[in-house]
Amino acid sequence: MKPRPKPVPSTVTADPVTQGQAGSSKQESSAHIEDSKLHDKPEQCLRSTFVRELRKISRDLLNTIPVAAPQDKLARFADAAAYDNPSIASDDLWEEVLNPFLKDVLGWGVTADLDLDIQRGTLGFDAVAGFVAYFVENRSVDEVLFEGKLAHLVESAKKIMFVFFERNRIMTYLT
Repeated sequence: MKPRPKPVPSTVTADPVTQGQAGSSKQESSAHIEDSKLHDKPEQCLRSTFVRELRKISRDLLNTIPVAAPQDKLARFADAAAYDNPSIASDDLWEEVLNPFLKDVLGWGVTADLDLDIQRGTLGFDAVAGFVAYFVENRSVDEVLFEGKLAHLVESAKKIMFVFFERNRIMTYLT
């Protein structure tokens, strides 16, 4: 067995959701409905703070961002089960399959420019969220491992949204 990396504390902050807790507002209810559309098992994605963050980013991506096609980079995340090997323990699965896959697709660290790879739809950012949810929920892979590897992708998506909103704010001010 290979040495395992030390877990890094999660940087995502959110209030825990208790089982059976109903949304207290119309906005919370509609967010749950949107999560349901993005994942077959919405009650599972509520347990993972990082998956909730990925789903929110996916939901908030602007309509001006293109929808991913099968040949696009993020489309490789669309079939999570294809990267699963039930005969490998979850910790070893991370080291032997998932970590190398993420490095292959997204590059190493922050060296890759991922801005053009941020795309919407089931073959875009939705696929990334579903991929993480699959391995966190079905194989008990620690979400913190994904959080570290996907940090640059998440930051790229947030940057795109921020630049758009900031540009619109300035244009509104100038007019």
